[in-house]
Amino acid sequence: MICPLCNKKTNTLTEHVATHGFESVEAAYIAMYHDGIAPVCKCGKCNKRTKFVSWFKGFRPFVRGHNRPNYGNKQSTSVVDNRVKRKRGGWSKGKTVKDSPSLERASLNLRRTLQSKKTCLRLQRIQGINAIQAKEKVELCAPNFRVIENLTTPLDLMHLTLECKVCGNIQQKNILHALNNICNVCDPMGAKSHIELYRSVRALDPDTVISCDNIIPPDVIDIYMPSSMTAVEYNGLYFHSELFKNRLYHAEKTRNCNSLNINLLHLFEDEWRDKRDACMHHIGTITNKRKLSITETLVLKMLDREQKSIFLETYHLEGDTNTTHDIGIFLDNKIIAVTSLRKPRHREYSGMIELCRFCNISELKSSILLEIFLDFIDKNICKNEIYAVVDDRLGIRHIYEESGFIRDHVLEPRFWWTDGHQRLPRHKMCHDDHQDLDDVLVKIWGCDASVLIKRALK
Repeated sequence: MICPLCNKKTNTLTEHVATHGFESVEAAYIAMYHDGIAPVCKCGKCNKRTKFVSWFKGFRPFVRGHNRPNYGNKQSTSVVDNRVKRKRGGWSKGKTVKDSPSLERASLNLRRTLQSKKTCLRLQRIQGINAIQAKEKVELCAPNFRVIENLTTPLDLMHLTLECKVCGNIQQKNILHALNNICNVCDPMGAKSHIELYRSVRALDPDTVISCDNIIPPDVIDIYMPSSMTAVEYNGLYFHSELFKNRLYHAEKTRNCNSLNINLLHLFEDEWRDKRDACMHHIGTITNKRKLSITETLVLKMLDREQKSIFLETYHLEGDTNTTHDIGIFLDNKIIAVTSLRKPRHREYSGMIELCRFCNISELKSSILLEIFLDFIDKNICKNEIYAVVDDRLGIRHIYEESGFIRDHVLEPRFWWTDGHQRLPRHKMCHDDHQDLDDVLVKIWGCDASVLIKRALK
């Protein structure tokens, strides 16, 4: 055998590694992995570094493909064609998950049960590791974790209950993931913006969970707050566009969460990047963590166009829009909530008035403030029926329903154009003026829109 540290031949690798100051071969591999050191490929031609496999197997002896007898020679076209035509797994007989209930059950339990047992048995067969050795190895190689459950069966190696010594979070990992010494809370996996959003939400609710995959499997919820039954989905503009997600993906995910009484909010990448304060105010609005009673003195006033525009552009996710009446609630001479009205744009709503914007940034419950607005409208503006078109991706439909609105019907999901950096509304995109952008812009779909109606008092 050849030592990966000094490239010398030795008959007993374990004793030779001890001369370098390591207790075992696994400890030497761990040190090499963290120091960024990897052995050179044994082919003797490429001088490339090999990849790390696991704490038990260490590094690969060869770079992939360099251990072939004909390495360095040009392959024939027939070999390449056969390799391309080779099938790489898939459901047998062309069946899909929806066609067969047995395949559906297997797809949900494959990683959790079947693969876990196989990995556990393979780990024991190769290394001969038992429960006691596994616990000692976790304590040695993963100093940030503490095993808080007795290991009695071989399957326990795939479901270790660990406690993070830094944050105190309790989580389950298999032994291979535990040896990585990475906590899901202290060092969560995901995009940088996704992690920033998670940490901001966790400041509001310490029980927040990231990447929760056991609520609506096989889909994953990006951020979940179990105390308020609220979830937040971070939608990147590129990977959530029509190139990767179909037009009903976000709508179906919202419906699945609503069926479990979970309120799901979708935040797009440009919203979190450009309107971070508005996003946090909106999350605070839908989590229902607001005061139930109003003891302060509130003042209702009509707003001018400039006041309304500044407030909505700053704090509302959809921004400003054309309106006819704008009402604001003042607390200590500061605007804390705004409601905007306009004439209906469709004939089917003739005789009604549309409530097109509602925004609350105070610590008061939103449904109570909306009821105050509705009383003011009924007494000072008009007594007609009021309707509102609420996008389900914003997760605020329950606020309108608590204020007396009734869901009349549902509209199909709408879409935006995106170049991967920002969203462009479809009504601002003229096809004739942007023919040169046909290969650049793609659609990104939202959720259903609910039409809610507040009946007039007779």
